[in-house]
Amino acid sequence: MRRKITCIICLISCLFALAGCGSSTKLSLADTEMDTVYISADGNVELVSVEDFDKKDYSESDLKSFIKDAVSEYNDKQGKDSVTMEDFTVKSKVAKVLLTFNSVESYAGFQNEDLNIMNIEDVGDNMVLPTSFTAAKDDSLISKDDILSKKGLKMMIIGDSALHIEIDGTVMYYADANLTGSNSVETTEGQTAVIIYK
Repeated sequence: MRRKITCIICLISCLFALAGCGSSTKLSLADTEMDTVYISADGNVELVSVEDFDKKDYSESDLKSFIKDAVSEYNDKQGKDSVTMEDFTVKSKVAKVLLTFNSVESYAGFQNEDLNIMNIEDVGDNMVLPTSFTAAKDDSLISKDDILSKKGLKMMIIGDSALHIEIDGTVMYYADANLTGSNSVETTEGQTAVIIYK
């Protein structure tokens, strides 16, 4: 009898462990108040989009269906599940949706936004970059040439959108963005931001 109870306890523990292994996201709708992008170390992307919502124009279900259809259409064109709608809410006349993307390229394609990430060693000589960057540790300025001489860093280039960006890493240098934390920046609409991180 005691052995049977022990087996049942083990089985329940395993079930809880498996439940914990399900899909989880770094971002959540409850904690996000502006358009926010999270980029993981393996290149997956999460997006929380926040928009004012007026039910006079269309219903909550209409908006949800529109997003689902857009996701489905994009995935059909790609021939794979590149985008997933994880969560959706409308509260206090604000609509929020959480989308996950299997790559930076999928995010850029679905959102029709410029987003590129590359190793610093792969930056071409013909790439147009800011002439100087701000160091995250002390706000000092560092030249583009000094940036390009560094090894083992990644460069993110994102343009035109006002976003809060979080990375699975540490921001080292940045240009045309505002540093908001050791792993986060905010970009300005109409400006191309460049983030150097590791």
